[in-house]
Amino acid sequence: MMRFDEEEQSSVDNVVPNIQESSKLINNGTIESSTFYSFNMDVDNNEGARINELSLRVASGKVVNKGMLDYLKISDMTEYMNYSEKDSIENHTIVPSYLMRKVLQDILEKTSDKESAKTVDLRNINSNAVIARLLGIPEDKAADRLHELAKEKHKEIMSRYGEFEVDLRSGESGIVLIDRRGGYSSDFDVPYARWFEREDIKAPITKVFVDKETKINGSVSTKGADDTLIVQGSTNIENSKFVGFGHLVARNADWTLSDKDFKFGKTVTFEDGRIHLNKNGQVGNITSGTITNGKDALILVETDYALNGNFTNEGNIHFVSEPNSPEDDTKKNLTINGNYSGNGAIKMRVNVEKSPITNDKVIISETATGNTKIELANGPVGLKVRTREKATLVEAKAEGSNKNAFSLEKSSFGPYRYLLSTVNENGKIKWVLEQRFIGGGVGNIVSALSNSQQLFAHTYYDRTGAAKNDQGVWVRLGHQRKESQIGSSDSTITSNSTLSHLQIGYDIGSFAFKNGQLSYGAYVNYGTDNTKTQFIGESEKNRSKLKGYGLGLYSSYVKDNWYLDGWLSYNKFSNKLFTEEGINKYDMKALQASAELGYQYNIPVGSQQLAIKPQWQLIYTYIPNFDVAGFDGLKAENRHYLTSRLGVRLNLETAYQFKPFVELNWIYNMKDTAINLEDEKFKLEGNRHLKEVKVGFERLGLAKNAYLWGQVLGRFGTDKYREYAVQAGISYQF
Repeated sequence: MMRFDEEEQSSVDNVVPNIQESSKLINNGTIESSTFYSFNMDVDNNEGARINELSLRVASGKVVNKGMLDYLKISDMTEYMNYSEKDSIENHTIVPSYLMRKVLQDILEKTSDKESAKTVDLRNINSNAVIARLLGIPEDKAADRLHELAKEKHKEIMSRYGEFEVDLRSGESGIVLIDRRGGYSSDFDVPYARWFEREDIKAPITKVFVDKETKINGSVSTKGADDTLIVQGSTNIENSKFVGFGHLVARNADWTLSDKDFKFGKTVTFEDGRIHLNKNGQVGNITSGTITNGKDALILVETDYALNGNFTNEGNIHFVSEPNSPEDDTKKNLTINGNYSGNGAIKMRVNVEKSPITNDKVIISETATGNTKIELANGPVGLKVRTREKATLVEAKAEGSNKNAFSLEKSSFGPYRYLLSTVNENGKIKWVLEQRFIGGGVGNIVSALSNSQQLFAHTYYDRTGAAKNDQGVWVRLGHQRKESQIGSSDSTITSNSTLSHLQIGYDIGSFAFKNGQLSYGAYVNYGTDNTKTQFIGESEKNRSKLKGYGLGLYSSYVKDNWYLDGWLSYNKFSNKLFTEEGINKYDMKALQASAELGYQYNIPVGSQQLAIKPQWQLIYTYIPNFDVAGFDGLKAENRHYLTSRLGVRLNLETAYQFKPFVELNWIYNMKDTAINLEDEKFKLEGNRHLKEVKVGFERLGLAKNAYLWGQVLGRFGTDKYREYAVQAGISYQF
C-alpha cells in the first residue's frame, strides 16, 4: 500500500507550477522518476461539488507520447466538466497558459489585422482589448468569444489525441497515481472517460503495460470502456490488482491466471505465448464480451475453467495436469458460455485404460462453428489400449452448430483407429469418440490375400502363346500395377500394389489320345508384391512386401478346333508388414487349380482368316488360415475362392508367323476377399465383376525354334479398382 506522509504531502502542495513550467519537465513523453505534479483547481462548480486536485506520480515508469503530453497540458480543462459558461476563462488564469496559446495562434493566423498580429506576445496577453481587436468584435464580447474558442480547441485536441499509453513495466510499487478525488489513496486510478462527462469531448483511451517486474501493492483501476491492460513476460495475473479495464491483451507472455474471477468489459486477447488457467483449487472463469486465442498462443487448461463470452480459437489449447497433481487427472472441463468458433487445435486426454473412460471435455452453451482439430493423448500409456466404451469430448447447442466444427488430427494409433461422430440429443450436438481395432496394416493384409490369388494365375494362351505343339521350354514374365480400395463399415483404405512374376515351364511329354493330342509339363513360380496402403483422411501410410514361390503341373488336350486345359499349383508367400510399431512377418500358403475350355472357328476376311476363340475358365483357390502377430483374432472371411472367366479372343491368321489378337473377358469373383478383425469386416472393393481387355501378338519368330509373344492388359471394376499389366513369353522347341 502506498501513502504519502504529511511532510511529503506538504512539499507536494507547494509544487503548483503553471502549465508552461510543468511542460518543461516533460521530456519526449517521459516523466522523470519520482517526480510529482499537482494542478490545484480549488474552484466550486455549479453543483457545489469540489475538485480538489488532479495529480500524476510516476516512479520508475514512463508515459508514452500518444497524445499524453497534450492531455497533461490541457488537463486543467477538466474544469469545463460542469463549470458555468462565464466563469471559466475570466476567473481561472491557470487555464489559458497552454490552451490559450493554441487558441491565440489560430486567431493570429486568421486575423485581418496582420500588423497588430506582429506585435502580440503570446506569453503575455492580459487585455481583452487586444483579443477584441484581433477578432474584430466589441471588447465586452471578447471574454465570451474566447471562452467558446477555447472549448472548441479543447474538443479538437481531445478528438485528435484520443489515446495514450502508461508504461508500468519494470517499475516499483505505487507506479502511477492520477487522482481527481483529492487526498492520497492506496488505489491508483488510470485516467478514464468519466473525467469528461460532456458528450462532445472525446474521452482518452488508456493502454497500461505491465510485465513480471511490475509491483503493485494497491491496484490499477479505470472506468474507461476501452481502456486496455497489456501484459508481457511471465508471472501471475491477480484480478484484484486491475479493476475496470475494458480489454486484456496477453503478449509474448507466460502468465498464470491464478485468481478465481477475471472480468474485462469488452475483449480478452491472447496474442502469443502461454496462458495458464489455474485457480488454485477453485473453479476459475474469465468474463468478457469476446475472448480470442491467437494463432501463436497456447492456453494450458490446468483446472476446471469457464470462459464467459464468445470464444474464438485460432491457436492451441492443451488440457494438462496441475503442478504436483496425480498423473491421472484426465477429467477437466472447459466451459464456454457463449459461441465457439475457430480453426485452431485442442489437445485432450482420454484415459482408455479406465472403465468407464475418463476424459477432458469442452462444454459450449451456444453454437460451435469453424474447423478445430482435436489431438488425443493418454500420458505414458498412450492410446494403444483396447476399449469398447465411448467418450463425449465436446457438446454444444445443436441449432446453428456445424457438425464438422471438430475433427481428429490423428485417428490411428497402432492397431486402433478412433472415430469422432456426432449425436443429436435433447437440443445438443455431441462429438463422441469411439474406438475400432483395425491394425495399422489391415489394408496390406487384405491386399496380400488378393494378390496371392492373382500372382501366378494364368490362362492357356498365357502359357502357350509362343509355342508350337512340339516339346520345349517356355518362360513367362509380367509386371503389373494394381489400384484398389478396402472398405469397412466406417472407413476406406486405398491400396496401391506393384506385382512382378516369373514362370519357367517344361513340356515333359505328349502323346496322341482319342484323335487328339495330350501334353503335360511342370513349372516353377517366383513373384513379388510391394503394397502401400493409407486410410482416407489420414497421413499415416503402411508398406508391405510379399515374396512367393511355387511349383505347378499342367496338362492340355487339343482336338480339332477345341481344347481343354488344366493346371495345379502350390505356392508359399513370405510377407513383411512395415508399420509404426516395426516390421511384422507372417506366412501364407495357397493351393490353386484351373480348368479351361476353348473353341476356335474361322471367318474368311479377304485373303486372311479371322479366328474367333470363345473360352471359359474356372480357377479354384484354397488359402489356409494364417496368423499375424499383433492382430489377435484376425481371420480370413473365406478360405475357398472360385473365379470365373468368360471371354473371346480374336486372332488374325496371317500368312506370316506374327498373329495379332484382341481379347475381351468378364471375370467374376464369386466370394469377397475379406478379413474379419474385432467384429469388423475389411474387404476388397470393386473386384467382384471385372472387365478385362488384352491386346497383343502370338508366335513372333525370333530364331530357329524360338518364338515370342506379348500382351498388355487392363482390368476394370467398381470403386476405383484398376489393374494394368505388361506380359511376355518365350518358348524354345527341341
